[in-house]
Amino acid sequence: MNKQVATARPGWRVTAHPRCRRTLAILAVSVMWSMVIPHLPAQETALKPDPAIQLQVRRLLNPQSGDNFFKELEALEKLAGRRDERLVPQLLYYSVYGTDAKGQHDLKEAMAFDRLVDQLDISPTSIAQALVPYLEIEDPKLREAVREAFSEIGYSDFQSLVEAAVAQGAPPPKGLVRYMYQRNPGEALLTLVPTSLLPRNREGWKEKWKSLLWAEHVVSDVLWKHKHEFLDKRKVEPQASAQLERLAKDEAWWVRLYVAEIMRQHPAFRTPELVSRLKDDPHNLVREAMDFTRQKPKESPKTPDERGQWPSAKAGPERK
Repeated sequence: MNKQVATARPGWRVTAHPRCRRTLAILAVSVMWSMVIPHLPAQETALKPDPAIQLQVRRLLNPQSGDNFFKELEALEKLAGRRDERLVPQLLYYSVYGTDAKGQHDLKEAMAFDRLVDQLDISPTSIAQALVPYLEIEDPKLREAVREAFSEIGYSDFQSLVEAAVAQGAPPPKGLVRYMYQRNPGEALLTLVPTSLLPRNREGWKEKWKSLLWAEHVVSDVLWKHKHEFLDKRKVEPQASAQLERLAKDEAWWVRLYVAEIMRQHPAFRTPELVSRLKDDPHNLVREAMDFTRQKPKESPKTPDERGQWPSAKAGPERK
C-alpha cells in the first residue's frame, strides 16, 4: 500500500534544502494527524463483516487458475476505498471467522491478517488506529484477536495516537490507555507522560518528569528482583513503597493509574494506605484497576486434617 504523506501535483518540481526536509516531514505528519484523529471512531461493541470485502479476501487467498495475486490485491484495496481504518478490521474478522469455498477455516484463513497486512505494507500506527475502537469488543474471539494484533505494536506507535488526540483537544482513547497500562504500567507511564499529558511548556515539567522517571525506575528495580529471585515476591523494598505512596497523591489520574495497576498486577505492593486512597478514586480507569478491592477472596479449599477428619460434615465427601 502506498504510504506517501504528500504528493506534488503533476508538472511541479518540489525542492527543499536538506536541513528543511525533516521540518517539512514533521509538518506533513501533523497535518495528516489533524485530518485523521477527528474521524477516529468511538468505542465499538461489534465488528460487522463487509460481505464484498470478505469475499474478495477469500478470492485472494484461494486463487483460481489464471488469477493474478497482485491484481486481486489491488481490487481489495479499491473495495475498502484505500482506507486502512476500513480494511484492517475486515482482515482481522476474516482471520477469525473467514472460510474457504468449502466452508472450512484453516491455517490459511487464520494467517490472513498477518499475511495481508504485510503484503499491503500497512504501518503499525495505522493498524493501531484502525483497531483501537475494537479493543473491548463483546465478541471474545475478536477481542482476543485485536489484543494479539496489539501485542506486536510498540508503545511509540500508541504514543502517536495519544499525542494526536491530545493535540486536537480530545482525551486519549480510553480503551487504548487501559490496554497500555494493563500490558505494562511502567512503559505506559513513561510513554504517555513526556510529550502528551505533561506539556513541556508547563512550569516545572522537567522536575516532574524526572521524579516520575525515578519512581518508575525504583519500582521496576523491585519487579526485576522479583522476576530473577533476588527478592521474595511477597516483599517490597521500602523505597519502592515510598515512591508509590507519593505517586498515589498526584493530581494527575494517569499517574495514579500507574499505582493502581502496579497493585492490581503485583499484590506485594498493596498496603492498607494505598488501597484506601485509590479504591474510590474520582477517575473511572483508576477505580477499574482497583476492582480487586471489591472482589471477595476465594475460600481456601477444605481438606481433611491429619486424622482424615473433614472440617465439617457438609464439607467432606458423602459417606456411603
